[in-house]
Parts: sequence; structure tokens; C-alpha cells
Amino acid sequence: AFEHFCNFAFKENHCPEDFKRDSRRVVKYADGNPLVLKVLGSSLKRKSHWGNVLDDLNRICESDIHNIYDILKISFNELTPRVKSIFLDIACFFEGEDKDFLARILDDSESDGLDVLIDKSLISISEKWADKLLQMHDILQEMGREIVRQESEKQPGKRSRLWDPKEIRRVLKQK
Repeated sequence: AFEHFCNFAFKENHCPEDFKRDSRRVVKYADGNPLVLKVLGSSLKRKSHWGNVLDDLNRICESDIHNIYDILKISFNELTPRVKSIFLDIACFFEGEDKDFLARILDDSESDGLDVLIDKSLISISEKWADKLLQMHDILQEMGREIVRQESEKQPGKRSRLWDPKEIRRVLKQK
């Protein structure tokens, strides 16, 4: 688990001596979950983020009730509003779609948001034939959809995005 984390945080199987203690804390918080290790490691590539991330992890893990979404959401919270929006669009609509298709929808100033999401290991690109498909781990997709659900739990029509056909039909009938 420690080596896996270091591969993403430092691009090596080991970490610099001055980051060992904090790296071990992150691995402990991740409880060996490879996805959490990958996402947190990618978020911590820039050395300036360590203090904020460790503070957030301490706060989350000290509470009696926390789950993997809370820990993964630390990386989401670091994103700019526009990149958060792109992440949520992929989680709700574009997972499995061609990267170039989404890039055409986004204007030029927004297309670098995909690179940010890839760099933070929140999405990946898989090549299939000539297509470059947007991929997102199921847990990250569910986290994104849960973020949207929490915008208005009881009134789907007040959410920023709708993807469930039953909810879409209900909203259209009511409006």
C-alpha cells in the first residue's frame, strides 16, 4: 500500500525521507484501499497541498461516521468550480464516452479541465480502436452523483443534473 501511494505521490516506489511520516499517515487513513491511495497520492504530488489534505483527513477520520466518499471528496474539493462541473458532467453523463466528443462540447478554455482530472486520477482515458474513452472508477462516479443528489435530495428538479430516467420523467410531468 505504501509503495502504491508513493508511485502516485512521488512517481517512485519510495518517498523522500522528510515525507515518510506523513505518507504513512495517509496510507493508514486510506486503510489500504488502492483507489483512495491513487487519488490521494495524485492530489499530493504538489508538496504545498500536504498540510491541507492531512488536516482534512484528520477531521474526517476523527468523526465516528465517515466513509470512502468523504476521503475521496478531499480531491474533489481542491478543484476549481469549472473543473468540478466537468467532473460532475462526466460522472452523470459522459463516463465511457469519447474524450474528443466531450472536448468539442467544452470550449477551448475548459478543455484543460480534463487534463487536471486525469492528473488527479479522478478520470482516466482508455483507448479502444480509434477512440479515447473517458473512464471513471464506479466509486468516483457514485460519489459525483451523490454530490449532485445532495443539491436537493427531495426535489430532483432543483438539481443541476438529472440522469435517472424515472426522475427525469417525474420532473417533466410536474413541470
